[in-house]
Amino acid sequence: MDKDFIFENIKNLQIVDDMDEDTINKYFEISNSYMEDVYQFVLLYYDYMYTKKDSGDQIKKTMLEDHLLTDINDNPGITTTELAEKWHRTTSSISQTISKLVNAGLVDRVLNVENRKIYNLYITDSGKKSVLQHKFYDVKDTVKSIRKLLHTVSLDELNAFFEVIKAYNEILKLNKKKRA
Repeated sequence: MDKDFIFENIKNLQIVDDMDEDTINKYFEISNSYMEDVYQFVLLYYDYMYTKKDSGDQIKKTMLEDHLLTDINDNPGITTTELAEKWHRTTSSISQTISKLVNAGLVDRVLNVENRKIYNLYITDSGKKSVLQHKFYDVKDTVKSIRKLLHTVSLDELNAFFEVIKAYNEILKLNKKKRA
């Protein structure tokens, strides 16, 4: 989309509470033309994140499970609460996911001797092997995805996309804090 179109149609829109139906429909058409691809991306990526796949260790896990496992490997003693904060999930949902990893023999929960309300998380030997397989899979998958994208977009456009994602994440985090 051309920058002048964005500037003229989004940046200068006058949003007021008492807009008439025609104006609302016109503005929606403009804003939706930008956001529809974002919605599709989010939904498709969500499916990708939560589809169980084998990253080479013969254990089917979701992307979130693999990344939680990696965080535990890279941060021995991390807690469920810390993981929940990092991944913007409830402690309860992360705890349920951690239970699956414990039951699979990939993670150990160890009661904290200084605060008996806290469990620290540690990787098992099987978990270490799984993390290494996942890291290798992730590197291959990321390189493959970037190479495919570079057939369609320039390196500058790809870098701009990642910068936009970072900025959008910050907006979403702030909105989440305001709702809490």
